Amino acid sequence: MQMSMADEVRPGFDVLARDGSPVGTVLEVSDEELIVRPTGDQAASVAVARNLVVEAGAGRVHVDLAPEDLGLEARGGDDSGPSGDPGTPPNLTTPEYIRRLAGG
Repeated sequence: MQMSMADEVRPGFDVLARDGSPVGTVLEVSDEELIVRPTGDQAASVAVARNLVVEAGAGRVHVDLAPEDLGLEARGGDDSGPSGDPGTPPNLTTPEYIRRLAGG
């Protein structure tokens, strides 16, 4: 059986978004997903489907997600997101949302 990059992921690895920004730490690894603690005190742990792992090694795992997909603000200066007016609901990231992003 051939090992994929996702097989190399271990708890404690730093998680990097597709733009290379640090977005969290791997807490647990299962056959189907990684449990990630996003950066930030208020962020709850999220499940990331293993098929979103792009590269892993040297204590890091790159995932095909944007920081916003993990409930974090973008690190860049892009203001193309929601206007923030009172009528805009907050973006909530749940394990089910991450699974849907992964096509699962």
